[in-house]
Amino acid sequence: MMTHSNEEIDLLQLLTDMGQHKRLMAVTFVLIAALALAYALLAPDRYQARAAIMPPQPRPGAGALLFQMAKDPVTPDTMLGLKNPNDLYVGMLNSQSVARRLVQRFDLRKHYNVKLESQAMRRMLNSAEIKASNDGLIQVWFTDHDPAFAAKVANGFVEELSTVSQLLAQNEAAHRRDFFNGQLNKARAELSGAESAMRELQESTGLLRPDVQADATLAAIAALRAQVATKSVELAGLKRAGTEQNPLVQRARAELNGLRQQLQEMTQVDPERVVLARRRVPALTQAFEGQQRELSQQEAIYQTLMQQYKLARIDEAMAVAPLQVLDVAVPPDAPTAPRRLAVMAVGLVVATLCALFIGCIAALWRRALKQQCGWSAFVATWWPRTGWR
Repeated sequence: MMTHSNEEIDLLQLLTDMGQHKRLMAVTFVLIAALALAYALLAPDRYQARAAIMPPQPRPGAGALLFQMAKDPVTPDTMLGLKNPNDLYVGMLNSQSVARRLVQRFDLRKHYNVKLESQAMRRMLNSAEIKASNDGLIQVWFTDHDPAFAAKVANGFVEELSTVSQLLAQNEAAHRRDFFNGQLNKARAELSGAESAMRELQESTGLLRPDVQADATLAAIAALRAQVATKSVELAGLKRAGTEQNPLVQRARAELNGLRQQLQEMTQVDPERVVLARRRVPALTQAFEGQQRELSQQEAIYQTLMQQYKLARIDEAMAVAPLQVLDVAVPPDAPTAPRRLAVMAVGLVVATLCALFIGCIAALWRRALKQQCGWSAFVATWWPRTGWR
């Protein structure tokens, strides 16, 4: 009880001592409050412009059509491993490519009064806020002292995103088209060689349409070899875009092995039943049929690659759907910062606390000097139960 009474007496004494420093407390309060008021009144207004876009829905192109023979559906999102496709566009908006194009487009080094392009990019990205909302939209906010400039930059983000995404998609489609074009040229050369060999054989032997044992078997072998060649081209294309652990690569390799196994079984049957058996087919007829089979196989490969090349060209022309701009950024009519009333209220609270703190420190220090105990007594007033008093 005595300790509690002493503490109350000390507290009353402390408040009394603080009253002796009311001028210092008043000066502290007025100074800090004046600083807060000056900032609230003199701080420039900042305007925030907003643009909202709806990303294009993923659609299969020429490359995706190659995978339609698979049992399970394959979408571009699953191939990229993205849980949310909007994350890709948000990452592109925050990329260095888009930022560099915006800095050069709006001359942001002059706007921010900086020398380096990296400094302007950092200032711009700090003033921008890009988020993907739960409703599937991507929203771009940009804050600046000039409301018209803020709207221009917000719309510039959307425009540069469209440009960069178009360039990336067209480059990927062009690589795919070049790949199929190379395979098509190779197949065209092989087809031309097969036609020349067939023409020379016809001219040297005089055979035009020799009798065959089983046209169906011959056509099946040619079609099966064409499927093997086509699947090999498809596997090569998949390996260029993925690794051996890719499920699509493993599935294509398994299908290719199955086709090769079927082809091996068809060509290793009883010689009495095979179309090219020497016992029942004259030598000239056998040579003609072998050349005819090679020509049919090359024609099937050429036609298949031609269709894939046409799909690749269509996919290049329709590389990516245009972005759908839901809300175009317009110059805001009211500033978003600073919130002057909130700044003034916080300034008054901080000024009051600082004035009380300064008054308390001054009162305790004066008490320590009166007791002629110096710094140890001043510290002991803060921890009265540590035994220093």
